[in-house]
Amino acid sequence: MFETGISNNGIIVINRGDTFSMPISINIGTDANPDYYILTGEDKIYFSICEPNQDFNDGVVRKILTAADETSEGDIELTLLPSDTQNILPGTYYYEVKLRIVNIENDIVKTIIPRRKLIIC
Repeated sequence: MFETGISNNGIIVINRGDTFSMPISINIGTDANPDYYILTGEDKIYFSICEPNQDFNDGVVRKILTAADETSEGDIELTLLPSDTQNILPGTYYYEVKLRIVNIENDIVKTIIPRRKLIIC
């Protein structure tokens, strides 16, 4: 039996239909030399839960987060509502998080959390 929550290696375990929240820090630097980015203007965070081998853009759950979702600590708060997972079959899925920085010249898209397991019980 799995304990719900997020592990040290980033694996998320949730019960189908439960509310789940986690902070997302936007480190555009490295682990050794972090550089935390604060969302501005039209910048967005994209969160996607995918089946194995499913494209990020076709995820079974997709969320878009903005500066309005920022916490007092400077993180972005991701919340999965019961309606997000109640109709998904229990099993192993994968999640990924991307940052889109809107720039006058061109948009920059950067994966800030690469694919990791997400288990729905």
